[in-house]
Amino acid sequence: MEAYFAAFRRAVPDLHAQVHDMLADGDKVVTRKTFHGTHNGEFMGPPTGNAISVDVITSAGFTTASSSSTGTCSTPSP
Repeated sequence: MEAYFAAFRRAVPDLHAQVHDMLADGDKVVTRKTFHGTHNGEFMGPPTGNAISVDVITSAGFTTASSSSTGTCSTPSP
């Protein structure tokens, strides 16, 4: 999974996130955000130069030392 996100980051060098919601309860945090950027590198095909927008919901569980579990759901925005 780490390699996938590294490749995505290289393909969209101007990637930035807009956080819409962040909820925490005990050792869990859930965020809803939209990533925006420009497809300028090789990723799932050649670069298109098109603007992209991907909606993401991420959940993470934490221990005192580090993140213990994470999950992500993403959908390309229209």
